[in-house]
Amino acid sequence: MTKLLTFPDGFLWGAATSAPQTEGGYDEDGKALTIFDRWSLDRPQDFYEEVGSLEASDVYHRYVEDVKLMADVGMNSYRTSISWARLLPDGKHVNPKAVIFYNDLIDKLLANHVQPLMNLFHYDMPVLMQDKGGFLNREVVDDFVHYAETAFSLFGDRVKLWSTFNEAKAQPYGGYLSNGQPDGYPPFHHNAVEAAQVMAHLILITAMCTERFKQIVPDGRIGLIEDSVPQIAGDDSAETQTAVAMLDALRNRVLLDPATKGTTHPLVSQFLRETGLQPVLTPEERNCIHQNTVDFVGLTYYRPERVKAPSVHYRDIADRTQIDLENVGIEVHPEGVRMNTSRGWEIRPECVYDIAMDMKNNYNNMPWFLAENGMGVEGESDNIGGTGSTLGLIIAIFIVGRQSQQYKTMAKLTLVPGIFGINEPLIFGLPIVLNPILFIPFVFGPTITSGVYFALINAHIIPNIPITIPWTTPPFLNTFLASGGQIIAPIVQLLCLAFCTLLYIPFVKVAVEAERKEMLDREAEVKAA
Repeated sequence: MTKLLTFPDGFLWGAATSAPQTEGGYDEDGKALTIFDRWSLDRPQDFYEEVGSLEASDVYHRYVEDVKLMADVGMNSYRTSISWARLLPDGKHVNPKAVIFYNDLIDKLLANHVQPLMNLFHYDMPVLMQDKGGFLNREVVDDFVHYAETAFSLFGDRVKLWSTFNEAKAQPYGGYLSNGQPDGYPPFHHNAVEAAQVMAHLILITAMCTERFKQIVPDGRIGLIEDSVPQIAGDDSAETQTAVAMLDALRNRVLLDPATKGTTHPLVSQFLRETGLQPVLTPEERNCIHQNTVDFVGLTYYRPERVKAPSVHYRDIADRTQIDLENVGIEVHPEGVRMNTSRGWEIRPECVYDIAMDMKNNYNNMPWFLAENGMGVEGESDNIGGTGSTLGLIIAIFIVGRQSQQYKTMAKLTLVPGIFGINEPLIFGLPIVLNPILFIPFVFGPTITSGVYFALINAHIIPNIPITIPWTTPPFLNTFLASGGQIIAPIVQLLCLAFCTLLYIPFVKVAVEAERKEMLDREAEVKAA
């Protein structure tokens, strides 16, 4: 007998977003600029369809309908973030319009039985704070804690789940171990000494915010959202095994251990000692970190990294400011692994289990959740392959429309794009599509067959491997490759083609007969004249 898997009461089913990704209204109602706003203004081409944080998803204006949609799909939780630059535009004083917005958003969520999990920071440093030096400046640490205290006091009566940062390592690693490209996280330069100090300040901020939170919201819980990037050995050498262990510590435990245990991971301590990158913290600050640990952890997972020993080891770098993670281990991409070619990331769902066991065995099985997971593939639907609409029309014309020279010519023109899966015959045979008789099956045929195809994918009858396939790949080969070489996929597509062909045949007959009648009427008119 099959045992039904059930989830405990209070299990959270939800989604995760953030202020810079969704709010928009970047300069409305007193909000100050963030580094993402400045990036969006200066380099809009860096964003998909040039939609950055300026407009984003327009949640600032559409949150009422958004919350209704959350309730409609059955979500019972929603993680987003507060914009520091909206709540405290000058870093000190509260923006009353921001309070109105966040209060109403929170109230709408709770009214729809959606529990908010509020994050304090999702990459969107206020320009005001970045111009002061960002998290490298100890003064900004205190500014952030003031912001956190303000948010806890204003919204902590209703929001009981909070996190300090989302994937905070992006600040030191992305901004201070940079290749100089002016995108993402300032200051766009490479200085490992500064990166280590920023990392220490992020650890300190989490501890200080945790301490204040438990005073202000004693019945709440606070955590940290961290990115998890499992490290896998790219070869069997002892040097690579050492590199994997050290990279695992620097990639996955440098913030996690202090936040959850109050201590620095031993390999992180070894790395800082061997490189001379020890950050500056006072005894009081170190004690604060030791005493104030978070209640839970959210882990994001998108891909692992396969690594091997570096070509130049960090111990051999004379200028410590130029030390990089590549001097610990270098990433490799062996053949035979599934890849998300849109990102250059390996697809390995098994790592979710590994992460869970790591939390159980190395972090005392503390409360944690999968905060983000999945993959983004540009043009993902292109991998599905055509379902026979173009080719079906061509076959139908060759079967019953041969007596019409016009339709036979149009079929020849669309033969090549049809074979190569281009479902846009209007490019090559506009008269066919413009014929109102043929327009009906041209719309309904692909709609029905695509629906069947997607239903079979969702039912796991046809696997769909998210790989990038050239758009010129013939449709049957396309679906064969996109299904991971499963013969069921092209068979289903062949059936879809047959359906479209049969659907088109009576319409083509009517269209050809209408054309023949029109020609006879025209000849009769000529004779009568």
